[in-house]
Amino acid sequence: MTDSLGRFRIVTDTTAALRLRVGFVGLRSAGRDVNFAAGGADSLDVGTIQLDGNDMALRAAVVSTAAARVEQQGDTTVFNASAFRTAEGSTLEALVKQLPGAEVSDDGTVKVNGKTVKEFLINGKDFFKGDTKVAMKNLPTNLVSRLKTYDKKSDYAEQTGVDDGEESFVLDITTKRELNQSLISNLDLAGGRDDKGDGLYSAKLMGMRFTDRSRVGLIGSHNNVADRGFGGPRGFWGNNAGRTTSTMAGTDFSWDNGRGKFEAGRLELGGNAIYFRNDNRTETISSVENFVTATQKGSFDAAHADRHGLNQDFHARLRLKWNPDSLTQLSFRPNYDFSTGRTTQNSRSASFDTDPFARYGVSAVDDVLARVHKTRFVGDTVHVADDFLKNVNTRYDLSRTTTHKVEGELNLTRLIGGRNGRNLAFEARGGYTTTTADAYSRADLYKRVAADAAGPRLAAGGTHQFSDRPSTQWNYRVGLSYVQPLVGKLLLETRYAYEHKYTTGDRTLYNLLSLDGYNTLSDFLSAHTGLGTISQLYVPGSSSTLSWLDPAQLLSRLNTDDVQAAVRDAQNSQHATYRYDNHRVNLGLRYNVGAVRLSAGVQFSPERTRLQYERAAIGRIDTVRNVLNFAPNVRLRYAFSKTANLDFNYRGRSSQPSMTQLIGVVDNSNPPPHLGGQSRVAPRVEPRDAPLL
Repeated sequence: MTDSLGRFRIVTDTTAALRLRVGFVGLRSAGRDVNFAAGGADSLDVGTIQLDGNDMALRAAVVSTAAARVEQQGDTTVFNASAFRTAEGSTLEALVKQLPGAEVSDDGTVKVNGKTVKEFLINGKDFFKGDTKVAMKNLPTNLVSRLKTYDKKSDYAEQTGVDDGEESFVLDITTKRELNQSLISNLDLAGGRDDKGDGLYSAKLMGMRFTDRSRVGLIGSHNNVADRGFGGPRGFWGNNAGRTTSTMAGTDFSWDNGRGKFEAGRLELGGNAIYFRNDNRTETISSVENFVTATQKGSFDAAHADRHGLNQDFHARLRLKWNPDSLTQLSFRPNYDFSTGRTTQNSRSASFDTDPFARYGVSAVDDVLARVHKTRFVGDTVHVADDFLKNVNTRYDLSRTTTHKVEGELNLTRLIGGRNGRNLAFEARGGYTTTTADAYSRADLYKRVAADAAGPRLAAGGTHQFSDRPSTQWNYRVGLSYVQPLVGKLLLETRYAYEHKYTTGDRTLYNLLSLDGYNTLSDFLSAHTGLGTISQLYVPGSSSTLSWLDPAQLLSRLNTDDVQAAVRDAQNSQHATYRYDNHRVNLGLRYNVGAVRLSAGVQFSPERTRLQYERAAIGRIDTVRNVLNFAPNVRLRYAFSKTANLDFNYRGRSSQPSMTQLIGVVDNSNPPPHLGGQSRVAPRVEPRDAPLL
């Protein structure tokens, strides 16, 4: 053997000629003849022996093993995507449905081992925060390396190391490493015809760019198969029946400047924006037989309804995190939401004592309704030929709603004296929401009354209304918290927050039955001389007058308050303004060490609510209510092992009736009347969120 420099020494008793051979792994062996001269020296230096390289090309070696489907790493469950087989081009939904313990409901809710997934992350960063369904339908499975489920700690807990118990169960998607610095895109196109021969189409696009520090994605879809771009084969069907044309477009991004998570100067930016348009047309034809008891007569119903709904939504989210230094973190999250919708519905229905299909000798619902409507239903009482006809209802509804909502949240956390648990945190949040809503409805209902000498008859009833419901709401909240280490890992927590809410809303209801029977505006004004003449009423922005009378247009387009006042339903119109002030004081102890996480505390919450309410039935009310709420809470979490743990959570809650529940108001805008309040309803205290797992 040689030393580290390749030097060697051999001792022998013979003086005969020798053959010296030297070899080494990966090198060619070399030999040299050694001769000792008679009577010569007793040692010989053979010099340097050169060994040449012996490189040899080897065939590739393949080592294969089956990937573990599931691994448990602490409180994180890891699913290896390669262990599950999915079809080429499939999306994340197909993979999630195969995960052990995973459930995907019809509305798109995802549960893993009984816990509902609140957020989806990609490589630990938010992905379309606020909408857990988009990822399911738009992310292709071929970019997924692993899926992880765990309870994500709050920003406050991550920064301070103090577990505040505010966790969110997430599904974190780890992408394949080789996709970094690459652009991924996916395009799906489909077409066909349904059983009626109508054309069907679907188009979907996804593009995403990854780097180690950033991600930007774009998704879009357009189809007429009720697929809103998320969910199952038809977009998490739910109650979405009929023919639906959907359009969706969105973008999501995430970026950081590459500095460490708690390093001074770290900056993170992210957000998303998404637009939905949903145009649904539904036709419903139904026939129902109602069974009561053996001694009571049943009934038969036949109905045909057409509904058209158009809804549009836009949501935008932005998040910013910045570390001015290693002990301070500032985060800001503004949001904007817009939604608008319009729904129209026409329906005809009738009820009978006996089977109308047998009595009329027809098999279709429309044929039954056509026989019923051979009679012209006009006036207070109508005679009918069929004594088994109980009632007839013809209804038209139109509703419109638009909402704008702006929210923002600011958090500032400062560690004091390092990461020993002592910290000071400030929070501020606020929001502003405005909603406009109006609705027009006409229900011509004729019910059976006692027959007279002329035969069976039905008497008129129903409603004819227009309502306007604008509302405005704004709120803000500021809070301060301080955490002080006491002994070892025992921490004292103190929190204070002040919250103010302001809400004002009107419901103005117009009873348009008083307009029935007038064919022109001139006829109506002639019968209501106190409202003026036609020359005093005009269409805004037009020099011409409106001579044809449409009740809904009359109220929404004419520039006069007199006509509205004449048909205003004062009994069921109302105005309400709420002012709500709340102080929250929390005191608690927290102990986190090893497998034990224990927290216990109490919340005191004095609140003041002022209601200014106006309604004809009760006049004007200006009242104030003061309440002191008290709520204890205890949470114990103990980890027996990496896969077994105990979680006990008890949270008390104080609640009291709303202000309008304390006012005895009868609402008969949509008969039968509804009792809207009781003057003697007591507050109550009850436990909540108390699972034992």
